[in-house]
Amino acid sequence: MDSDTKSGFDNEVDSKESAFYLDAAKYWEQVPPTVDGMLGGLSSISDIDLKGSQRFLNSIYQLTNHRGQFFNIGLQKFTPENGVYDIMWVQWVLGHLTDEDLISFLRRCKLGLKPRGLIVLKENLTSSGEVEMDNTDSSVTRPHALVVELIKKAGLRIIKEQKQQRFPSDLYERKKKRNTATPNLKHS
Repeated sequence: MDSDTKSGFDNEVDSKESAFYLDAAKYWEQVPPTVDGMLGGLSSISDIDLKGSQRFLNSIYQLTNHRGQFFNIGLQKFTPENGVYDIMWVQWVLGHLTDEDLISFLRRCKLGLKPRGLIVLKENLTSSGEVEMDNTDSSVTRPHALVVELIKKAGLRIIKEQKQQRFPSDLYERKKKRNTATPNLKHS
């Protein structure tokens, strides 16, 4: 896909307050705020996920002070404070953004990083090479090539990529990507 081409998904979804976002909000209002609810009934993978994520994080970043914040706002509207974060962990939520909003979100996150800060993305990926729409929760799952393209369009580069291990084989492939705010550099 060239830089001027949008996926068919973005052509169908034009505004931030579109049916796509409203349908997603309606769906998630009905989901219990539990691990099982957030993981679609797959709470059994939570420990595997957490251990794999911790190993990945430890391989790329030395944590000395754990501090997290909760923001109750859609990602299409979220703007982090500039220059505050050493690391931003974004997991299983980018499928709830249009391509255009995903690029804008990553650009805003880049501004929120301290020098040498990192953005870690952990997302489901399709193996079909196509964007797959889930009308139940109003989300999409993108192929690897499109996610890489959107990351580059946001002015980020991938410096480490790793496939999640020990997940059930019938789930989408998940890859963790460590991104830096260095623009226009080759994918590693």
